[in-house]
Order: sequence, then structure tokens, then C-alpha cells
Amino acid sequence: MQISRLFEIIYIILEKGTVSARELAERFEVTTRTIYRDVESLSAAGIPVYMTKGRNGGIALLPEFVLDKAVLTQNEKDEILSALSSLSATGRTEADGALNKLSSLFGASRYNWIEVNFSGWGWTQGLKDTFSLLKEAVLSRRVLTFDYFGSKGEKTSRSVEPLKLVFRGQSWYLYAYCRQRSSDRCFKLSRMERIMLQNESFSMRAPERLLSNEPGSPEPEPLLVKFRVFAPIAFRVFDEYPHRFISEERDGSLLVCAPMPRGDWLCSYFMSYGEHVEILEPPELRDEIKQKIDKLHELYLKNKTEI
Repeated sequence: MQISRLFEIIYIILEKGTVSARELAERFEVTTRTIYRDVESLSAAGIPVYMTKGRNGGIALLPEFVLDKAVLTQNEKDEILSALSSLSATGRTEADGALNKLSSLFGASRYNWIEVNFSGWGWTQGLKDTFSLLKEAVLSRRVLTFDYFGSKGEKTSRSVEPLKLVFRGQSWYLYAYCRQRSSDRCFKLSRMERIMLQNESFSMRAPERLLSNEPGSPEPEPLLVKFRVFAPIAFRVFDEYPHRFISEERDGSLLVCAPMPRGDWLCSYFMSYGEHVEILEPPELRDEIKQKIDKLHELYLKNKTEI
């Protein structure tokens, strides 16, 4: 108990500069005499702590203490505090303790330079609970079972060894070894149901990096898409694309030419623009969207007839 109190006394003094024995005694629920003995113990251990009397007196450390003990440059300290701030901003509250202690140790104020919220507008309590359960499974390395709905709506039962939670493209995924497929898979959290944490543990570990473009794991060649977006929804273009990909037409529409990841999602993405977008290139993407629009038209004509 005394060792823990001694360390905390150092952190408090580093943070506040000078603190009274009475204040420390009240914080630790001990007598001022005990605090004086703690100060003597710190001094005997080589910590340059001293006491001053008077109205503004108290217990303090020599100003040179932090500098003498420092093994990092100021830039390195700033990088550490900035990294911890960004980690804390993502919701990892366990980083707060380290951030507070290192801020005091480095003699710097806490950095509050970033705020992050990964949750989408449809982020419900159910998804929050799912995320917490998956986090527990990954950290404890325990097997998970769940029902999974594929891109075409088919349901399968899975038993997996959860390795890592991944955020990419505005969505959360679970990277895991799937026992049914005998290979690694990424599962979208919103498609998982009836998730159950099993007592069985596993030893497999996740790769160090999953989202890098390093040699050996190249991403597919992007598809160059050229499309026109009309004025009523132009704000989306500026939200989603760098300005260098955008040019303004005489009629007020925007012409966009941008590389985009290949996949079935492209049609759904562009159809979310409604009647305010026209695909110009490549021809195969334009034809695919046209076919989907024709099917939708037939569907609505059919429903109207039946009603």
C-alpha cells in the first residue's frame, strides 16, 4: 500500500507542482505525520522532493527532476501524447490513465486535439453490445458461433476463431478464422446474428497488418469511373471526393472522374444518388445500372397492376 501511495504522490506533485501535506493526507485518508514519513522515504530513495513552509509552501520536486530523468526528445513526447489522445478519442478509455500519468511525467498539459466517433447513424444499442462481445472474444481468444447473412441474403451457421476487429469503408468487420471454410474471413458486424461466446479457447494470432498496401498483399486494381452529378445533390460529391477529381460543367452539374474499388457495391452506391447521377464510363457499369433500373421499373409496374 505504501509503495502505491508513494508513486501516486509523485504523480500528484508532478501534475500540481506544489501540494500541501494536509491535502495529501486527506486524499489518502492518512495523517500528515504519515505523509511526512512518505516524503522522507522518497528523499532517501533519491527522489529530489522537498518541503517549504509558509502560506504558499508545501511539498514539491526540484524543477530539474523531469529534465534529468527524461530520455525522450520534446518531439517524441508530443508524438506519444498525441497518439494516446487519438486512441482515447476512439473510445478506448483505458488509455486515459496512461495519458494522464505521462502528461504529468512529461510536464505537459493533456492533449485534446481529436474527437472520433466510428458509429454510424444506424448504430443501435444492439450493435454496441455486439461490438463489446466481439471485443471480449478477441482479447480472451475464445471461439464464437453465429448466424451470418451473405451478400445475397443466404444464412449460414459459423464457428470462428476471432482474431481482430477491423474498421474500413464506414463499416466494422470481424476478421476471423472460419472453421466451416477452413480459411480466414471478414464478417460484417451488421450481418451477424445470434452471436454466442463459447468456452473453447484457441491459440491462433492475427497478422500484424490487414489494411496495408504492402507488397505481398496488393489490393485489386481500382476501376476508373466517370460520372455526372446534378446540382440538387452536389454536396455529396464534395463530401466524398477530393477536389482534384471534380470539374464543374456549364449547366451547374459536376463531372467526376475517380478511381473506385471494384465490387458489387458500386451499383447500389450510385443508385443511392437517385435520378441525380449519370454514369458515363465504363460502359459495363453503365449497362449494369441500366439493367437494374429496368428491373425496378418492371417491379413497380407489376405491383401497380396487382393493386
